[in-house]
Amino acid sequence: MGYYIRKLNKKKSLPHWKIQFVSYKNHRRTWDIPKERWRALGFHPGMTAFECEVRARQLNSKIHLQQQEERLHRRFKETLELRMRSEAFMPKEFVEEFEMRFIHSRIDDSPLGRRRLKRRRVIWTAAQKMIIKLNVEPSEWFYHLGEIYDYFEAQELSISYIHNVLKFANLWGFFISKKLAKPFLPIEAPRGYDRQRLLEAFYQSKRQKRLPSRGLTPQKLKEVHSTLNPENYNYLLLTLWFGLRPQEVDN
Repeated sequence: MGYYIRKLNKKKSLPHWKIQFVSYKNHRRTWDIPKERWRALGFHPGMTAFECEVRARQLNSKIHLQQQEERLHRRFKETLELRMRSEAFMPKEFVEEFEMRFIHSRIDDSPLGRRRLKRRRVIWTAAQKMIIKLNVEPSEWFYHLGEIYDYFEAQELSISYIHNVLKFANLWGFFISKKLAKPFLPIEAPRGYDRQRLLEAFYQSKRQKRLPSRGLTPQKLKEVHSTLNPENYNYLLLTLWFGLRPQEVDN
């Protein structure tokens, strides 16, 4: 989402541009910004289209930073709430010991190591949410497989992600059951009918959430020129300027 400058080359009077806002929330929507709001946003009719594009990029960067801060704040609140609710089933001291053994083990300070650690934390957080939502002791999980699969179906997760979550949940179940001297049977991976309904829930969610891709403009293509090899760049350049479909370019 953000501001976009649409050039009006055929317009006789100044300015030869207008300001639009593009939103991708739920679905793609575009509307014109009225002239009464231009000055509040830092635009005026005497600006060139290039100057407007620079200002629009500045505003879009601020929007991105604000959204990023809101996401971080929301994640912090979710993490804090998760810790408070988890005390009933996941005592802090046991969680810290578990994380040292299974989350932080064999992780170095390299970029790859930091990415692996971040990935583990994300999956472990998802496993904790499942454990707290289930509200059942790990020694009883085997008798609640249907409820566990119902939870995953409601979350609309992919099968591969479900396997990763179950891996960490089973690790926790084994760890805490051993601490408490209780029996533990791991949660089985979904099979047959359960696997099929989880797949259907995931793909149905993907179809509903699919949004149209953003349009490619000469300016955007120029900005990423250095990241593309010459063959791919020339291919996109042809499709963009000549309005050709990929099959037509190949021919």
